[in-house]
Amino acid sequence: MTVPANPQRVVVLSEQDLDAALALDASVVGTVNGRGQPPPPLYLGDRVEGITSVGSFTEPSLETVAELDPDLILIGGIFPAIEELLPQLAALAPPSLPMHWRMTGKQPSVAPPRH
Repeated sequence: MTVPANPQRVVVLSEQDLDAALALDASVVGTVNGRGQPPPPLYLGDRVEGITSVGSFTEPSLETVAELDPDLILIGGIFPAIEELLPQLAALAPPSLPMHWRMTGKQPSVAPPRH
């Protein structure tokens, strides 16, 4: 699996990766809701205007992700709900676990970011 060098349509499935993606001016088209909030995280203010919600952190909508036609999906972490979705996410775009896989002690089953 190859992670694109300059992704144009990024879906982000965690708040921490959304923060980083926005700080890097990535072209984020979809993200999960903020914790306890129906929209994307409110603390980001107008930075999330125009970014589509793909559902909650634990239950992202595969249908919504597919409609956004991403070329990269930042998954934020490997936990049971996301691990079960990895095959379907990988069919849509390369899922990447940017910075957190070392915390789990597991070898990632997704592509690391390419520098």
